[in-house]
Amino acid sequence: MIDCVIKRSVRDGIFADDRAGVILTNTQLLNNGGNGIYCEGTTVRVEGSLISDSGSDGVEVSNAGLVVGDSTIRNNSAAGINASPSTDDDFDVQRTEISGNDNGIYFRGGLDNTDITIAANQILDNTNAGIDLDPNDRDSLSFTDTGIRGNLISGNSIGLWYQDGLDQVLYLHQNHIADNTDFEVFNDNNYPVVADGNSWGQETTQELLESKLNLTRIY
Repeated sequence: MIDCVIKRSVRDGIFADDRAGVILTNTQLLNNGGNGIYCEGTTVRVEGSLISDSGSDGVEVSNAGLVVGDSTIRNNSAAGINASPSTDDDFDVQRTEISGNDNGIYFRGGLDNTDITIAANQILDNTNAGIDLDPNDRDSLSFTDTGIRGNLISGNSIGLWYQDGLDQVLYLHQNHIADNTDFEVFNDNNYPVVADGNSWGQETTQELLESKLNLTRIY
């Protein structure tokens, strides 16, 4: 689908179930009553597109892969992206503005061998978490070499929330995580978050310079 506008549908702007794949290029999904896109059992690719003001999620995928690049996903009533990939699916979100949603990216699970990349995005002003990783006891998910890198994460309630269920260390590299209202990073997992080489807001930066053990905005 190229250069299309889909708006004001009563339900989802696009609904796809077990299709060969959905590719959106330079497409606008606006003010749809349900999700902007809902796809199950297929791969979704979104390039150069705008998804805004949906009554539910901007993009929801279930048992499906997702690749998003150079797009804007904003002001959706639920998550900007709500994803539960299937076996061997990619979850790849890069160079995209995700702003003004409930959660920015809500990764709520995945099956074996899902590769995750979240890179070079602007994740801004979402009501709850900018990135919420809630993987539901899946221990075979993996992050690509890029992983979570180079994002601007600001103005959310929690910048990144790492929930229990993914039994591995989480690495954050070269992100700017600052000015989120409650926490920059909230680790609810038994495994640590390694966050070398990131930049932080003034309060956290000062506490790090002072070698404070219990940081105010990183849990």
